Amino acid sequence: MAPAHFEGCLELISQDPALSPSQRRAALLKAKQLFGNPRVLRPVQTLQLGLLATQLSERELQDMELADWGALSTLGALQGWTAKQMRAAVSSFLRQRGGGAQGLGLPELAALGHLLCGLREDEIQMLDSWELSQAAPFLGSLKHSCSEGQMEALAARLTSSSAFGPANSWGPEIFTEIGTLAAGLQDIELSSLVPEQIRALTPLAIAGIPAPKFLVVFRSAQLLALTSAQAAAVTPEQYELLSAEQRQAVASAQYEGELVPDARGRNVAWPPSDPALVLVLSLLSHLL
Repeated sequence: MAPAHFEGCLELISQDPALSPSQRRAALLKAKQLFGNPRVLRPVQTLQLGLLATQLSERELQDMELADWGALSTLGALQGWTAKQMRAAVSSFLRQRGGGAQGLGLPELAALGHLLCGLREDEIQMLDSWELSQAAPFLGSLKHSCSEGQMEALAARLTSSSAFGPANSWGPEIFTEIGTLAAGLQDIELSSLVPEQIRALTPLAIAGIPAPKFLVVFRSAQLLALTSAQAAAVTPEQYELLSAEQRQAVASAQYEGELVPDARGRNVAWPPSDPALVLVLSLLSHLL
């Protein structure tokens, strides 16, 4: 494709989620021919790269002009970064702005978006908890790829006295507000939640809790309190580790307690996220 034709199609190509990584890399190479070295990209050109930016190398991300938090927000809106890419972009941003993580305010934290996981745990621990609490409604709406330690460090900042305070005192509105960030609460904090608080956890927060942690913190009685949307969000990895009683609770919550008879005439709860078995049980329920 001629450069002039490619430039005219770039907006469509850069926003196409169906492109494979290899296709994005090829398109990025063409974009570099148009724009030049990523080091001299203007914010508007970074915006034009769209999803192609996720194929930039760590070195290219380190060299990009990111002192302007507006440019950072363009990258932070994208998903699909590796841990090393996120770290490269965030460390470049912090270096160029001439301050540490403790100086990040609401605009910068919101701009980080999915790149929030590029902050190290020790940097997260230095974040201003009040500023983080202000950015929480936006950051909590995103599906993050942080490590368990990073998520716990973020939640710890939100439970400080200058943010929302101890989690056991939170009303449902706070759990809804911080969204996925609630997945980082400590085991003891999650296990002590009452049904009203549990039902306020967003489905993304439920899915974001590591499987071993999910097994430990939620008893069967708590899992019964899940809404159908929350129960449907339980991941296969989480479900696999649950006991038979916990699985029954999740299934009952997902289908609001609906039972169907099995081949021997016994009532069994429909299992979550297993379309083939659901179909078999459905047929059996009509035959018996």
